[in-house]
Amino acid sequence: MKYEDLLSDPNRAQVRLFDYLEEAAVGKFSDFNEKSKTATGMAVALNKIRAIDEENIKTWKKHPIRIWSEFTENPNLFDILVDLGYEKDKSWFIEMFKAKLPLGN
Repeated sequence: MKYEDLLSDPNRAQVRLFDYLEEAAVGKFSDFNEKSKTATGMAVALNKIRAIDEENIKTWKKHPIRIWSEFTENPNLFDILVDLGYEKDKSWFIEMFKAKLPLGN
């Protein structure tokens, strides 16, 4: 499932996800901002609870520390991005973090 699917039609994405998991869904993804019982710390991490908005599609680029952490701790994420057609290889990561990588200095 792609992130864009979740943003453009969260309820359809939810049906697909829960069908795949063979689980019953409780609530609607689209109601997240209205009905979520989100812990305070998570709300802070999310920069407040807000409605799903397709305009946020590139927001991930504003979180380089999180990107570095997730991709260095879970290198299989590179393959997932390639499999989903987001990237061709790791060059985007190398470009984004070339100053931080051992060969980038």
